[in-house]
Amino acid sequence: MEQRQNPRPARGRRVRFVDTAPHDYSRSRPDVHPLQRDLDSAHWRAERLQGTVDELARQRSDLLINRTKLCKTLHNYKWQINRLEGLLELREKEFKTEFKKSYETISSFEAQVSSLQKQLQSKNKEIDQIQLLRKQENDLMTAKLESEKQKVQESAVLQNDLQQKLKMMEQQLLQKDKEILDLQSNNHDLSHKLTEVSAEFQSDSAWQTKYNALQEKFTEEMAAKQQSCEATKEQLVEERKKVEELQLQMKSEKTEKDQKDQKMKNKDKQEIDRLSQKLTETTSELRSCRVEFLQSYKAWQGEYNALEKKFKEQLIQKQQDSEKTSKLVEEEKNSLLQKEEHSERSHEERVMSNEETDVTSGTQTEEEKKKKGFLSCIHKKKSCDSQAEVEEAPCCSTQVAQQ
Repeated sequence: MEQRQNPRPARGRRVRFVDTAPHDYSRSRPDVHPLQRDLDSAHWRAERLQGTVDELARQRSDLLINRTKLCKTLHNYKWQINRLEGLLELREKEFKTEFKKSYETISSFEAQVSSLQKQLQSKNKEIDQIQLLRKQENDLMTAKLESEKQKVQESAVLQNDLQQKLKMMEQQLLQKDKEILDLQSNNHDLSHKLTEVSAEFQSDSAWQTKYNALQEKFTEEMAAKQQSCEATKEQLVEERKKVEELQLQMKSEKTEKDQKDQKMKNKDKQEIDRLSQKLTETTSELRSCRVEFLQSYKAWQGEYNALEKKFKEQLIQKQQDSEKTSKLVEEEKNSLLQKEEHSERSHEERVMSNEETDVTSGTQTEEEKKKKGFLSCIHKKKSCDSQAEVEEAPCCSTQVAQQ
């Protein structure tokens, strides 16, 4: 009657806390059946295990959240690394194109410099050839001038000889004229004498014949002498004309030679001035091109060295950041694995303690067996998840190390 009047409170209304010891009904209510006590202890263990399962599920959800965050972080780092690698490749391509353009510019400048040097060498050779030809022409003209001077001297000597001969011939002509006058006077005297003699000896034919012969002989001699004098005069006149023509020709040749020499000198001077001016312009252009090329090359080299240094520093910084990130990921993974192993060990210790308590109690219900089977399944599932996470962690670490 007392038991009916004081019924046991409903099982659903009980308030139990995790990790709290079961109430000892044997002391408060000694009439409670031992099965009820075992059932209460099983309920207590089940609730305790359920709390452990909930705690492990919460830890697993936290681990999954952390894993998702780490994967996102790794994905972001990988994306940033890929983006930086793409930028680096793009910069390298730009550097290669810029280096190629600079190399082509340098090659074109070198080709221009070599062509200008070749032109300068050819111009120097032309100048040397022109100077050599000019020297040869000067030597030839000097030789011609010497020969002409020698000819002039010879002609002057010949002219002097001819003048002397002319003077001698003139003197001879004067003497011949005097002789002719003397002969004419003698002839006149003789003719006068002959007229006197002829008057005396008109009858004598011998004297007449002699007179005619003498007169004919005298006329022939006079004609021959006159012809020789005229021939000598003509010869002297012709020689004088030849000398005058030779003098005029020599004067004209000398003036023509002087004019030609002056023209050649002016032409050579103009050509030398033009070539010297062109040489000066070419050398100035070469100097300016060399200075510009050196300045551009130095500027480009400085920019290239600065950018290369900057990219090296960025790469070193990125590598250090990636190494730090991989180390942090490894540390977090190791800490999570240690936590999980610790939780598994604590769970196993609790299970072992529960099993020991069950062995000491000596009785197990089918419900406890179901609970244990459920807990073993959960334990296996947790061990499988932990192994999968342990396998994924080194994969992630290797991926980070490779990146």
